[in-house]
Amino acid sequence: MKIIPAISIKEGQVVEARGGSYYLLRGEDDEVIDPRDLLLELKKEFGMVYILDIDGIEKNAPNLKLIQHSTPLLPIWTYAGSRDTMGVMDVLVAGVSKVIIGTQDLHELRLLEEAHDMTDNIMISFDHDTSLLSPSQNLKDLGLRELARRVKKIGKKTAIFFDLGRLSNGGALNLREIRVLQEVFEEVYVAGILSPADIDRLDEMDVSGIIADFKSLREWGIKGETEDWNATDQDPMDEED
Repeated sequence: MKIIPAISIKEGQVVEARGGSYYLLRGEDDEVIDPRDLLLELKKEFGMVYILDIDGIEKNAPNLKLIQHSTPLLPIWTYAGSRDTMGVMDVLVAGVSKVIIGTQDLHELRLLEEAHDMTDNIMISFDHDTSLLSPSQNLKDLGLRELARRVKKIGKKTAIFFDLGRLSNGGALNLREIRVLQEVFEEVYVAGILSPADIDRLDEMDVSGIIADFKSLREWGIKGETEDWNATDQDPMDEED
């Protein structure tokens, strides 16, 4: 099972969320941590990184300059709240390996279809909190299984299950819905607030990988398999799912 560390970027800096606000990430010496330095450390430990672009998500203004300067360092998957094909391509042209489109931003499947026609380097995140999250009632009414089937018909073989319910209610990880996605897709990654016990269970379920806060992974002493990512690193415009 692959381990992918997640970091949050806002205004060109690494931040962490506490109590509904964002704070600059600082080291033991209280100095602000430089994004490049952190990415190089994570490359050694995990081989790649997942970036949550807060400005892209909240303001539709992703940190393209930082992303562009970071992608030569290591493979990067990025969720920047892209809501149209131009937004997807802006992030992709910055050099990321994968652009994540979340259902919580998805108004219709046409965006995914158009983006997939342009490049294979698009991945969908099924965002879930007691039920599927989407601004479209039509998509929500489809439910997770049917939407997954339609996404697969578009040509996607890989999906992410983002359990946002853990953020709001701290309940148990939604294993049933994860299994639904495993029945449809060749690869399923799980993202959210995960505990070591969750990770062990997901490993037993044979999920393809997890996406978890890098600080938590470090505290638990969990590291990735960097050689796997480095061996398969390709030009982002040529990479396949």
